[in-house]
Amino acid sequence: MELLDAALAQLPLPTRAEDPELGLEVLVRSDSAGASHGFVGAIAERGLEFSVGFDVTEPVREAILQLPERSWVVAITKELEEPEGAQVAEITGLLDLSSWPQGSRVLVRREEPHPGASYNLFDPHRLRHQALITNSNDTDIAYLEAHHRLHARVEDRDQRGQGVRPF
Repeated sequence: MELLDAALAQLPLPTRAEDPELGLEVLVRSDSAGASHGFVGAIAERGLEFSVGFDVTEPVREAILQLPERSWVVAITKELEEPEGAQVAEITGLLDLSSWPQGSRVLVRREEPHPGASYNLFDPHRLRHQALITNSNDTDIAYLEAHHRLHARVEDRDQRGQGVRPF
């Protein structure tokens, strides 16, 4: 977890976990490459929030298929607008997350694929599904999912994988 510690050492102030009064609230975001028990556990051990891409595995697929239609809420963009055809739901209660840090939650997004995107065998109703795992206790799942998606904007702007962008 040297990389995580090196990144935290560059912050101008301590984290909220280190100094509850003056510390910074820190959210560590990553794509699914960061969805390892070691990395996510290290984030949680440091008292930080995480939002990490989560693979759509068979248990995740089964959980998505079990969701009643009323579980889905309209997604939002970072501008708080509602993108056409995108929805978000929580599947935490349908998964075994006992090997992840306490308080972990899994959210899923479904949307129509962009033009030219390929489909796979698990595209029910021809919708693309993405998942994330987080330890945030915010009840607004549309906001949490939009907050996580800001991570992709950093990658879009800096293909070298460098840089930090505050939310």
